[in-house]
Amino acid sequence: LASILDILSELSKDAAYPYAQGMLVESLRRMGHDPELVAVSEKVAAVQRRGLTDLLECAIDAGQVDATLDPDHTAGWLMTVVDACYLNAEPGHDPSPEVRRTAQGYLRPGYPKEPDHA
Repeated sequence: LASILDILSELSKDAAYPYAQGMLVESLRRMGHDPELVAVSEKVAAVQRRGLTDLLECAIDAGQVDATLDPDHTAGWLMTVVDACYLNAEPGHDPSPEVRRTAQGYLRPGYPKEPDHA
């Protein structure tokens, strides 16, 4: 669990950079015109998600993370939380403590399973 939280902290802390939000917007704009940028971004996201999925599987097996969670889906959800830090960036504010707290609550074993909203 500690490794998962450390990775999430590392991925989210740069949202404090004063130009983080603008850089994200510009990156998204350029993706519409640059297939190489899209390919690289997708590859990085896939590696990050796979790494988190593997760590989640280990943490579930160790009883540190709620066993009712699907590791791949959970990794994707955690990456969405990190992405939101950049979309709502506040210059000078490191969101990693909030990300860690959110993740700890979500991953906590024994949390009552919610029905799917499908």
